[in-house]
Amino acid sequence: MFCRVVVLLGLLPLAGCIAHAPVSGGGEQKVVVAVAPTPQSVAVGAKQQFTASLTGTSNQSVTWTLVLGPNSNSPATTSELGSIDSTGMYTAPSTVPACPAGVTPCEIQVEVVAASKADSTSSGQALANVHIVIAVSPTTHTMGQGANLQFTATLTGTPGAPYQSVNWQAVCTACDSGQGGGSFDPNNFGLYIAAPFQQNTSTPQTVTISATSAFDPTQVASATVTVDQTDPLGTASPSTSSVAAFACPTFADGLPGATCYKVNTTCDQIADYSAYLKVNTPSGSPKGTVIFGTGSGGSTLYDDSPEFFYTDSNGVKTNGGQAVVQGILDAGYTTVQVSFGAPFDNTSAVANGWLQGPGGVRRLACRYATVAEWIYENIHISSTTTPFCATGNSGGSGAIGYALSEYGLNTKFKMVELTSGPVMTRLDAGCSPHGNFNYNGTTACPSPPTDLSFSPGSGGTASIIDTAYQSVGATTPTLCSDGVNAVNPNNFLRFESDSIDFSPSKSPALPISGTRISVLFGRNDTSNAVPQGEWWWKSVSPPPAQACVQDAPHAIPAATSGDGVTHIVSDITNTTTGCVLP
Repeated sequence: MFCRVVVLLGLLPLAGCIAHAPVSGGGEQKVVVAVAPTPQSVAVGAKQQFTASLTGTSNQSVTWTLVLGPNSNSPATTSELGSIDSTGMYTAPSTVPACPAGVTPCEIQVEVVAASKADSTSSGQALANVHIVIAVSPTTHTMGQGANLQFTATLTGTPGAPYQSVNWQAVCTACDSGQGGGSFDPNNFGLYIAAPFQQNTSTPQTVTISATSAFDPTQVASATVTVDQTDPLGTASPSTSSVAAFACPTFADGLPGATCYKVNTTCDQIADYSAYLKVNTPSGSPKGTVIFGTGSGGSTLYDDSPEFFYTDSNGVKTNGGQAVVQGILDAGYTTVQVSFGAPFDNTSAVANGWLQGPGGVRRLACRYATVAEWIYENIHISSTTTPFCATGNSGGSGAIGYALSEYGLNTKFKMVELTSGPVMTRLDAGCSPHGNFNYNGTTACPSPPTDLSFSPGSGGTASIIDTAYQSVGATTPTLCSDGVNAVNPNNFLRFESDSIDFSPSKSPALPISGTRISVLFGRNDTSNAVPQGEWWWKSVSPPPAQACVQDAPHAIPAATSGDGVTHIVSDITNTTTGCVLP
């Protein structure tokens, strides 16, 4: 007589099917089939070896089959259970069929059955719980406080796009007291924004990022983010000035007798980019080094920028940019002009300079900061006995602003002169509809513009910011223009994070120690650079000096009286408040 007993080994691990076989003397012998391992978690598409052990018979051969488990949440059919070969090697299916609405976790419970070939009524079972797979990228990252990072979650084995959603979370269990782990932008899936540091926090904070599948909440992937005081600088090559030097092109305008260098930058999460340097040295021992940057993405030389030319009261066309550089050189400083394009590279691919995306303005500013660090080490020779300084107009002042606050170069720059900016102080306000944000505080010039919103249209500031989020040659996405035109307001938090002042509610918002700062505006400048720059001025601590050039337009060196040139040269060469050591 035979009996068929079916047990789930997940409940009785040592149980199997007991059968009675005749033995000598007229008795019966028990036959037990045990299957292992059980229960076993198996990822979709993965393989799992099962083994069967038989007692009560010398024939260890079994027949393997699969059936849907009694507690399966997923209503998988037989063909959706996977497969198993004659050796007990199980291959899980590539997809977990959808569960009824509201049922989680959605997994397939598969019974792996081994039946004795000596006695088909004797069988044992193991349980395989088949689940989806989730992974996140990147898995590790280092970033600055307040910065943002795009995470992606990849789910394998769900039944389709509607089941791909995840829940993001950022947790910092070991953070300083009161220091948060950051958050995810609800309008941009997977965009993590690190929390600004509290006043008492200065050391790196470790944040755990987790993505939990909504389809199967038991499946969680994680990443580790190290949030530091500043963003990481990139790397620059060649590492020595002798290798980076090359023959200067023939310049249409500007100072003669220069040495030229090409520096290749590599920064996190963005494309590599080249910068070109035009260096003039004074006749005697240099008093220090001064860097010069132009507007927008800095794709021209300061002494050859078309916007710095003006016609004086005598009808003479004058190169104001050249006059500034010449004045600093004559005062005994090494001058280093930075261009991210012309006249060294005149192709359309570099027309946007350091602002060429994708990646976002803050991350792209790494290019200028990395070049500035290379200049400090290779042109300035890391000197601590002479000052290292910089000036820039409009977008060039924005690059300096990022270098000071986001990339930690306040430890290198002893003095900076920012003119007509920084225009990227509050990208969140600049990329918002007109009238939403205004600056109504103290100003250098009387009755300046107050609206922080960027100018729209082709050639407007909004379109320039758009390029920071576009690939070379692309015209989309137009994130900033869409914000200004009230087409899409969903990138406000992204722009806030990408701003120089990424935490406007913090006081002081921009503490900058070790660098003497001067800010210069033109009374005839009607652009949004003025309120943006004034916001930066009032956010910096300790408060910097600011002044107004009465007849200067947006391009300060182009003041027809020549006062713009005189003011910049005077500020930088001042033996007390200029480019001098403390």
